[in-house]
Amino acid sequence: MYGAIENSIFLQELLSLPQEGFPELLQRAKEEGLYSGTSWTGFSRGVKTHTQAQIGASTLKLRFATILNAITRLLERSGPGGFSNGLGQDWIDASTLNVAELHEKAGTRSKTSNAQDEHLTGPDKDETERAFPITCFIRRSDQDHSSDCFRNPQMRWFSALSVAEVVEEHYTDPRLQLARYAGQIFQAQPDRLFVFALSLSVDCLHIHLFDRSGTVMTKEPININQDPETFIRVVSSFCSLSTENLGWSPIIQAWNGQTTVPSYQLPAELIKDLTSPFDIPWVMDGPETKSKYISIRSLTSLEKDPYPFDRSTLALEVVTLEDWEQKNGEAEVYVMKQSWQRRPCAVDGGGVELSNASSRHEKETIDADPETRLLLRNAEAEPFEAFVLRRTGLSENRLREASFVTANGRRVDTSTFIRHDLMQTSLPIAQSWTYERYWGDTTPTAQEEEPPVYRSLVRLFFKHAGVPIKYFRSKRDLLMGLRGAVIDHEKFYRHGVIQRDVSVNNIFLSSGTGHLIDFDHCKLSTRMVVPEPPPKHKLTMEERNFYSGFLSDRLFDTAERMYGKEAWIYLTTARRPWKSMYPHPSDRLSPGDLGWIDKLYTIPNFKDHELGPARATGTPAFISCHLKSRYRFPHTAIHDMESFWWVLVYICIKFSGPGVPKLDEASRNILGFYFSGREISQPKKEGVFVYGTELESLLNHFDPYFDDLKALIHNWHSVIKLAFEFRIGMEFNYPHGIIIHLIDEALKNINETAMAQDEDDRRRRIHEENAKAIQVQKTVHAKPVETKLMKRKKSRSNTVLSGSQSTHPDLHSPTGSPQSKKQRK
Repeated sequence: MYGAIENSIFLQELLSLPQEGFPELLQRAKEEGLYSGTSWTGFSRGVKTHTQAQIGASTLKLRFATILNAITRLLERSGPGGFSNGLGQDWIDASTLNVAELHEKAGTRSKTSNAQDEHLTGPDKDETERAFPITCFIRRSDQDHSSDCFRNPQMRWFSALSVAEVVEEHYTDPRLQLARYAGQIFQAQPDRLFVFALSLSVDCLHIHLFDRSGTVMTKEPININQDPETFIRVVSSFCSLSTENLGWSPIIQAWNGQTTVPSYQLPAELIKDLTSPFDIPWVMDGPETKSKYISIRSLTSLEKDPYPFDRSTLALEVVTLEDWEQKNGEAEVYVMKQSWQRRPCAVDGGGVELSNASSRHEKETIDADPETRLLLRNAEAEPFEAFVLRRTGLSENRLREASFVTANGRRVDTSTFIRHDLMQTSLPIAQSWTYERYWGDTTPTAQEEEPPVYRSLVRLFFKHAGVPIKYFRSKRDLLMGLRGAVIDHEKFYRHGVIQRDVSVNNIFLSSGTGHLIDFDHCKLSTRMVVPEPPPKHKLTMEERNFYSGFLSDRLFDTAERMYGKEAWIYLTTARRPWKSMYPHPSDRLSPGDLGWIDKLYTIPNFKDHELGPARATGTPAFISCHLKSRYRFPHTAIHDMESFWWVLVYICIKFSGPGVPKLDEASRNILGFYFSGREISQPKKEGVFVYGTELESLLNHFDPYFDDLKALIHNWHSVIKLAFEFRIGMEFNYPHGIIIHLIDEALKNINETAMAQDEDDRRRRIHEENAKAIQVQKTVHAKPVETKLMKRKKSRSNTVLSGSQSTHPDLHSPTGSPQSKKQRK
């Protein structure tokens, strides 16, 4: 994800620096005392001096910001047509502002958390000020004070053009910190494609470009004292480059109350009191219908720690711009999903998935069989999720339109659109930033090379999908949602697709059933097979007679065919859970009583694609605990059935009824133990399938409301255990019908109480809010919309969403953070 490019190529191709007028500007800098002798004021040449060591980073940051601003003012005074892109700019250093106020508004604290933070001295003060970089803000009006933007914690990064980091030593690597700042900018600016940043160590300057594939930087440092003209040229680029060449997207705009404009043209008065970039209605094109859409509600949380090198998925509820302009409160609402998609790649054993490395695409495409190459070409022609839906025949009911995003006739991607097809050598983040490397030795060894993950911007518009399963209205609603999602999973599996990202946010309830969403992590197989049966083996008459009063002849015959020599061991192992499931059967058990299918169908063959050293794919909180390299088998349907089981367990612990999350410390602790991520929770999850007491301990934390689902939890758990003990059998290869059968049995026995009123109210309130937002032409988040349902007295004080909360997105992950970081994204 980290690469270096020759300086001349970087400056010419990526930064597109102007070529003339710099000797005159340098002379003016000398006349104004900015550059004296052979160095810029406050920056000595060469290695850090003893005086600089005493100064500290905060003063160096202030001096660097002063120089950047002074050069910017020189450029602005150089006359029209020279160095002006129409964006006024100010480089702001946090150390010039009230640090205590910044931390109070940002919700952060320094090492000494008292009311006198602004008077700190020494290391603590320096540590506090490092939390905020030098930031280049655009000036939105003559009266606009850019520092005010920094003081607004919710919109601090909305007007940021660039950032600069000053480090005190040559061996200090600034890239990770700059990446965090770039992530903040991407998060606050939905229309931003990439960000330029600067890092300075003593007098050595590097330029960085951050996008969703990582970062590239100048290979050699630019010595600002020895080469002041190039330094001025670099600063001038921020004044002279077009907004598109500075990273703003030309294909998404903002609504200013009357029409659509680029976000950098929004006036300061309009944004000064906003609490989120999603207070702004964003306007974007529909690629197929040529319609324009405008956002009314965000489904994306801003509370997570931003990470720039991933899909950066943006999910919005939108209506057509035509309905918006006509203030049509009954307009149809769609869900727009925009993300930076990885490239499709052929996989071992025949199939396609989204790749994590660009080099893998070329190599494995060449090695792939003709059927896989054809599948890959088709997958490359449209967004991957749209391709999967079309392949399985489900796109017509779920998808309105989808396409790669284009601008000026070119596909928006990190490889060509942003990086101009420049070949680069990558530097992994773990690589030490040594003194020699910073001074120019940035050529990695062969072991350090790590090709970047090239990404393309895709945009999909879905017909409204419903609500996440955590907003169930009743136990029946919950179980019907799971049942529908399992049926959905089987439909895809029959078409060679394994979803691989089952989570509480990827199962949606709609029209009394459920379905799966988010197929960016799925894998398609071109090799569909019926699992090869083991060698034939007949049970002895004595073995059959032993269970003849409990099992039918058809079940004996099927077990012989499916399990071969292991049939007797399997029946002995399965007898106990079957007795628990069916304590008083009216007749001997048949395959149909267990949910076994009559005729085996072809399923994806992933046996040649075993789990490698990389982490498994999916949402960590719900990933199967059996997906580890030591188990030596790939991700198949049974792993996703386990993820469904963990989703149900999570809901039964997290909630005490529809719309009522549990807030007690014990529940929060148990959720942390089991759902805080793969590394922490893996041993606990494995214990549930090894030790019976671990499962019982987990069930003890269920709310009493879910007591009648404990039998389902037990039975489902038994099926998963059988599957991984007997990998040749029905539970492992054809689990869908078995799980659906268990859910159907549970539906017969649930004891439902009337607890759905709050969730019904929440859904109606959302509908009213959307209608009101369209009529007043503001997003739901910009102004709380008072509805009749908000005034209704709640039957319980801890309803999941109060009237004031309902205007904000709620996509909290099981771990307590808004979105669990997906693995391999």
